Amino acid sequence: MDTYKRQRFTRAAEACWDFIKITIPRFFANVWRFRRELATHQWWDYYHTLYMMRRSLTIIRDGLARRGSEVPETRLMKVAKITRAITILDNIIESRYIEMAESSLGEIHPGLLEGTLTEDQNDHNSRVYDKARELEESEWKELFVILEGQDPTTFGPDQDWREWFDGSGIRGWWD
Repeated sequence: MDTYKRQRFTRAAEACWDFIKITIPRFFANVWRFRRELATHQWWDYYHTLYMMRRSLTIIRDGLARRGSEVPETRLMKVAKITRAITILDNIIESRYIEMAESSLGEIHPGLLEGTLTEDQNDHNSRVYDKARELEESEWKELFVILEGQDPTTFGPDQDWREWFDGSGIRGWWD
């Protein structure tokens, strides 16, 4: 066997061994890690995508918080932004916006279906629903701002990076 064929065979054997030793165990570890999300996933509902995203961000956050090798001042800012993104995802998944609006404006008056509400009660309920929708929209926007991160062109040569950086940007959430 000439040298070229031997090298090709060696590379193929190494790739096969890496697949057996690294890829297959990682696959089963990920199946276990995402077992709840995989068991309930449906293609037709975006909530399942949010469940997967929430689980992924939880894994990243916990890894950075416990085993991250980055300096604490920036690592903890990233952990805080990831935690906020997870909180927003929880609010979306659990549909907490009416509760949040009720906590600031007061509870919704029951009786909407029976038509027994007064004009003031209807107005109050409308304000609560409007506030809930406003909260939901603002948190969706905040989530995507957190994921997008800061615009690097806004960082100038006369700025201190530690004061400019806020921990956002999913592209930088690695260790």
